[in-house]
Amino acid sequence: MSLEIKYSSYRIGNWGIAAIVFLILTGWFTYDGHMNQGFIDDHTVDGKPDHTLIFNQQFWLFGLPAAIASAAGYMLFRKKRIYADDEKITVDKDTQIPFDQIEAVDYTNFKSDGKFTVEYTSEGQTKTFTFSKKAWDGLDKLLELVISKVDSE
Repeated sequence: MSLEIKYSSYRIGNWGIAAIVFLILTGWFTYDGHMNQGFIDDHTVDGKPDHTLIFNQQFWLFGLPAAIASAAGYMLFRKKRIYADDEKITVDKDTQIPFDQIEAVDYTNFKSDGKFTVEYTSEGQTKTFTFSKKAWDGLDKLLELVISKVDSE
């Protein structure tokens, strides 16, 4: 049985929304600060721009990189997955948890907190990994699979 758990759609959506908001704000403030002559005249006192005009003229220095970073976060996280097959759980290329090395599964507060912790041995060291419903959609199926694999061994 193979299982694929997607990264939280809520978090992915937030990255996309942030990118759009930063892009809109950057365009709006840049327009007001550089092209909207009425706005420029209203916020110029004695030939010097006030703090609002200066902010609008310089916002693109923050807004554009923030929009690009948010869009990059959206593009990266929308493909993030946990894979579980008959032998192991693969979180990423560096974190693989074989079922035969799992020593304990703590899911006592799974219904209330939405988290469970797997304790396993890797390279002679005992390590823990916590799975959270806030970060992953569909952890119920993964928990069922982990419990069935650990109990059968």
